[in-house]
Amino acid sequence: MSLRLPSCAGLSRAFEEAPLGTAERVDTWLLQELPAPWIRDPLTDPHLPAPLYDRARSFLRETQHPRVVFIRRDACVLKPTIIRVRSAGTPPTTEIVAPLDEAGVVSMGDRLLFLVCTHGQHDSCCGTFGYPVYATLRALAPADVWQCSHIGGDRFAANIVVLPWGLYFGHVAVSEVEVLVEHLRRRDVPLRWFRGRSTLSRPAQVGEIYLRREGILHGMQPPRVTSVERRSDSAWRVVIHDATNAFSVDFREERAAVARRLTCGATEEGMPREYRLLSVQKQAAI
Repeated sequence: MSLRLPSCAGLSRAFEEAPLGTAERVDTWLLQELPAPWIRDPLTDPHLPAPLYDRARSFLRETQHPRVVFIRRDACVLKPTIIRVRSAGTPPTTEIVAPLDEAGVVSMGDRLLFLVCTHGQHDSCCGTFGYPVYATLRALAPADVWQCSHIGGDRFAANIVVLPWGLYFGHVAVSEVEVLVEHLRRRDVPLRWFRGRSTLSRPAQVGEIYLRREGILHGMQPPRVTSVERRSDSAWRVVIHDATNAFSVDFREERAAVARRLTCGATEEGMPREYRLLSVQKQAAI
């Protein structure tokens, strides 16, 4: 009799893992609609339409901190949607580039776009936890919600990325979707599920989250990070500015005490990073 192992997302929740500082580093996104089932790495699928493959490869070659994500809603699509998002822009922007055979670009400005990872062929947790959250979220915002391929952090399923800001949220349950959407529509970042911001390095993400927990940062605008310093093997200092002041955030990076599977497909256990806040100090504005 085979032994059924607990899922990676189930383990993450059981250990009460805090997902802070786990957003993937992405400045610019290329979202390509592909309604067919996604294999583990859709870019290697021999059945991937040539225009989607060529556009993705060109984008990856020419763009700094890029990510190609496949999206879908319906089983049959005559003219696939292509969306380009610049999360690192000032301000961030979202553009509907095409159906492939039409000219012209339609700007969505900073209208919120929700991606929910349902990529079960990459990790079963993404399908198991992701699809019910997608269905619930789409009922609330049908024009602005897509299923998406892998975006990182399988064990934090259900995972949501909110564009154009590049905000990652994890461990979202169906019963929590409405509250999360209410926060986001007010341009408020709900910290309970916040993993980090894709346009920042992981230490800077941790610094932003700690300042938000202290009630210093508000809204969706990215913070101005002027310094990220590794002070020892485990100690970090991040300097972040709000409108009038600079704050130094000191924290320690550690490894979890108990090893566990970090993805459902992992053949070895790992020990995820954990962070412990040491201090927040207000400095003179520069």
